[in-house]
Amino acid sequence: MGVTIVGLCSVPPEKTSQQVIDVLAKRLTNLFADMVGVWSLDFEQYQANADSLSSKNVIYSLVWSDNNTKYIMYNNNDSQIVPLESADEFTSNIKDYTLRKSIKVHGQTLLLGDFIIKLSSVASSHALFTDIIIEANYKPCGNVSLCWNLLKEFCTMLTESYELSLPQSAPVNTSDSTVFDKSQTAVQYADALVNHKKATTKS
Repeated sequence: MGVTIVGLCSVPPEKTSQQVIDVLAKRLTNLFADMVGVWSLDFEQYQANADSLSSKNVIYSLVWSDNNTKYIMYNNNDSQIVPLESADEFTSNIKDYTLRKSIKVHGQTLLLGDFIIKLSSVASSHALFTDIIIEANYKPCGNVSLCWNLLKEFCTMLTESYELSLPQSAPVNTSDSTVFDKSQTAVQYADALVNHKKATTKS
């Protein structure tokens, strides 16, 4: 599946998110990238009720439209977002939680050689997002240490003239493997949506 990086690209005040996506897509197609489809991600944040006995105060649910992959995540003792070992721990006790935030990420997928790029806008009734989300996957590489800097450089070149925020390093693989895991992509999306510095919560 390769290695994936997820970042935030700023949208200038005079532009819309779709206008920036169109510019970036044009840059890619000028390099002979192919538009191969559309995709979406449903993100939900749940808060444990006051009478809940769960040790997980906040739970995040992420569901991908293109492959129906689902991840349930939470904040560990170090305040890092990590996958829940058993999704049943949440789904069987969902009555103990209240939905606090619902977000949809949706956009287009392009293929450029060995790179798969997703350019997406964010829609939410709870928060105003002024950035777009960029995902870049490099298929031939499975080891993060060998291609993380390559992915960062690729995204930086693509978004030239726009402000870009990328993780300095990949999330820890909870299986202790050096091979990149899909859950590490999920962690990056959750972190971008939960800890989005430029998001303004509506009153």
